[in-house]
Amino acid sequence: TDTDYPMVFETLKKFDISHFFYNGGNDSMDTCSKVNDLARNEGMDLHVIGIPKTIDNDLDITDHCPGFGSAANFGGIRSADSCYRYGGNGA
Repeated sequence: TDTDYPMVFETLKKFDISHFFYNGGNDSMDTCSKVNDLARNEGMDLHVIGIPKTIDNDLDITDHCPGFGSAANFGGIRSADSCYRYGGNGA
């Protein structure tokens, strides 16, 4: 929440952290944007890096996101495994 940002910035300053990596989906990318804007407003030299990851593969301006391929692969393997184990024909 917005009330958490002051604590985040206190921690970043306390430990002299200059790079902020945040991994996630649309909400996480929005958080990166907010952290970046707040850092600028406070005059901090903070490099904010958003790492897109979502199993939905629905992040704006990305072709494929980490997480999507592994989730799709896992689903395919589990489906094939279930067909093999339980005698399904895959149809």
